Amino acid sequence: MKPYDVEACKILRRTVLGADCFDVMVLAPKLAPLARPGQFANILPRGKTLRRPISICGIGKDTLRFVFQVRGEGTKELAALSVGDTMDVFGPLGNGFPLDFPNLKIRRAAFVGGGIGTPPMLAAAAAFPGEKLAVLGRRRAVRTAENPVLRLARAAHGVRRRRVPRLRDALALARRHGPLRPCV
Repeated sequence: MKPYDVEACKILRRTVLGADCFDVMVLAPKLAPLARPGQFANILPRGKTLRRPISICGIGKDTLRFVFQVRGEGTKELAALSVGDTMDVFGPLGNGFPLDFPNLKIRRAAFVGGGIGTPPMLAAAAAFPGEKLAVLGRRRAVRTAENPVLRLARAAHGVRRRRVPRLRDALALARRHGPLRPCV
């Protein structure tokens, strides 16, 4: 079996998270079993030549979830798709995060991410079986502010949030919560 494939994925759910932020779940029976948290897919917008790389935010038995922000014409076209439409998805791509949590014998973990790193971090948090804390970054401060992606993540994955003023403080908070293990 190839580690990646191309599939026409039917949109099962489309949620507007904010003014220009979207959460899309697609039916992907060929791709979902291949996917790991931290990977991404290249999605071809209608009428465009180049695919757009979008992080995988969630992985189900036969579904993939993408959370993305409109940044240009290509992602604007993806955001305009509706439930029932199809997306041309090529993936999963990238190395993904190592998920040997049972071998580490840890019960608590802090997941630190920000910006474009938030959706794949949420997929890793979902895969973690123990207590989890998400520390999210923003341009002005590193914190887990009331943003729509985190609100959705807390409801779906039981992720607690913390506000911290600087990256140094975020890492100190993560160290107090559990061992640091970078996933890059």
